[in-house]
Amino acid sequence: MTTSSLRSLNTFNHEMLDVGRDISEGAMRSAACLGYGADGPERAYREGVAVARNAVERTIGLERAMVHAWRAQAREQPASGALWESALGLIEQGIDTRERLWTAWFRALEGASVNALTGAMPAMWGEAGRAARSEADERGATTSKSSTRATRGGRTASRGQPGSETGGQSAAQS
Repeated sequence: MTTSSLRSLNTFNHEMLDVGRDISEGAMRSAACLGYGADGPERAYREGVAVARNAVERTIGLERAMVHAWRAQAREQPASGALWESALGLIEQGIDTRERLWTAWFRALEGASVNALTGAMPAMWGEAGRAARSEADERGATTSKSSTRATRGGRTASRGQPGSETGGQSAAQS
């Protein structure tokens, strides 16, 4: 291993440790959001998704930087350069694929809502889900005088939240 590749690997390792530290700090920020009353769970969820997205994007960027460093090193050694280029091409394809999958996953997570998910609990878990939803609604009503929920025909819907037209229930239930 050359001195420059050791430096690159050392930098990569330090950056990955920073990503891990940021995840830990982000988890603490996310947990702190739970103390914000009725909208605390939603804020905690949004913060958690943002922390995870940032960690994934930084990690993918670091992986790309390592591939770039390896590619520069492979050019210095022409005898094994073709093999390295093939291997690095496969690694880059893997990084590209993971990036596309993570992007789609985070798009789905960012489009979701804790309020909508708890609204789906009765459908997903039957009586236990209904009890959990009722308990959550009672806690929300006692912690916030200005409730953002309205009851329509026995269903609870969150105003301004995805799925409010059906009160968090699936179309099959409506």
